[in-house]
Amino acid sequence: MNILKVAAAALAVAAGPAFAEYPEREVLGVVMWGAGGATDTVARAVNPAAEDALGKPIVVLNKSGGAGAISTVFVNAAPADGYTFLYGAENPQLHGVMGVSDIDYGDMYPIIILGRGVAVVIVPAESRYQTLSDLLDDIKANPGSVKMGSTGPGGLPSTIGALISNATAFDVTAIPFDGEGPGLTAMLGGEVDFMPTGISAAAEQIEASNMRALAVVNPEPVDTLPDVTAIADTLPEIARFLPWGPFYGVFVRADVPDDVKATLTRAFATAATDETFLELMANWSCHDVRPLAVLLHAACASKANRRRQPSYSSVRKEHRGLLGRGHPFPSGAYGCPDGSRRYRGTPLADQRTGCSLSGGFGATWHGRSAG
Repeated sequence: MNILKVAAAALAVAAGPAFAEYPEREVLGVVMWGAGGATDTVARAVNPAAEDALGKPIVVLNKSGGAGAISTVFVNAAPADGYTFLYGAENPQLHGVMGVSDIDYGDMYPIIILGRGVAVVIVPAESRYQTLSDLLDDIKANPGSVKMGSTGPGGLPSTIGALISNATAFDVTAIPFDGEGPGLTAMLGGEVDFMPTGISAAAEQIEASNMRALAVVNPEPVDTLPDVTAIADTLPEIARFLPWGPFYGVFVRADVPDDVKATLTRAFATAATDETFLELMANWSCHDVRPLAVLLHAACASKANRRRQPSYSSVRKEHRGLLGRGHPFPSGAYGCPDGSRRYRGTPLADQRTGCSLSGGFGATWHGRSAG
């Protein structure tokens, strides 16, 4: 009888439901900004290699609105199974400050930080503004008359506007669009006079001589645009906020199973070392093309040799060195690519200025919004 019971139990286990290994179907990657913008450009650049590494298709869905709040809420409302993730930028860390959402990256799990971009101030090729000084002089002489392309409060253009307004008069009328791509297209159509944007969003139009960059929002010029002046050369007062730039990454709900997080982390760590992706990132002046997961993997490997746990502070220090002083290190739970370690961290702050991504920039912008 005992033998029969054991046999029956074994058959029951064998006939029970089998848990498929993730992923067993296509995955949804939600881009928080519209098509053609910097976040979308980076997402679509890494996506093919991520599909290859994951072994399943990744459907890319642009879901803009609320400076990224709509897409962030959408991903967090989806099942915590790893089949919906966020291609995000730096914006959610400002949502709480702005009162648009209670969700930020502290409530999510960062799979990977793909890179940091450099912002530029862009005008149409035929613009009367030949230099940044020309633009700022006109803004000062005609408050509220100059139209700036924007992506809404909390987006990159509004953040750059806040930084500039702490260095000089910057009373402009902000015209909101669903992302940098639509905004730049509208600028070429004469709807706005200028737009701060990431280099990655404007690179092709600059190369085609349809747009001109008046300044790079960086302490010094960048290799991609060596003849474009650094913004601090025109506005020395802004130097205390620099370097600053957007970052791009992949995020999931915090309660996604650890084995799924580990699978996604391995896939994107592999994708982020793809030669085609690295070349595109370099051409777009995206700094820190070594992803956070790669840094973590290196830390895990080096610490394992000494039978010690990887240190969050050591990885944070290396990441900070790559990004530059003052650039925030995203908060949240982090893990080694093999899923063996998890630990939490908080954003870095520039001790000279008190700037941090989670707490905003301590800056006020007295611009007008047209919508």
